[in-house]
Amino acid sequence: RVKFEAVVQPRDALPEEGLFVSCCGGTDIAAAVARGIEIIRTHPGALCKADIVLVTDGGSDASAAGVLREGAAALGITIFGLGIGVEREWLAPWCDEVHVVTNLSTIDDASATALFAA
Repeated sequence: RVKFEAVVQPRDALPEEGLFVSCCGGTDIAAAVARGIEIIRTHPGALCKADIVLVTDGGSDASAAGVLREGAAALGITIFGLGIGVEREWLAPWCDEVHVVTNLSTIDDASATALFAA
């Protein structure tokens, strides 16, 4: 299930507390992406240019990735993935752009800029 979600206004920083949520396994990327799409779909005026930022330290079955990405693309949603200690290939089916880091204390400049730029 989704453990943390936040709607962030344009030019506002992503909430750092979302990066430190303890989830204890059971990664279900399809549920997270579907929830993000649902939030955006049901708030079309307020979120007409919204994107999804997926932060995960796990992978999951990617069989639903194509359908969810098509649904996201139809709404103009870009899915940005930040994998922590995972292989880039684990997030590639789900995301338009993927960055991976070993841990958050060693995040490279390009990934930090992409994730936290205002």
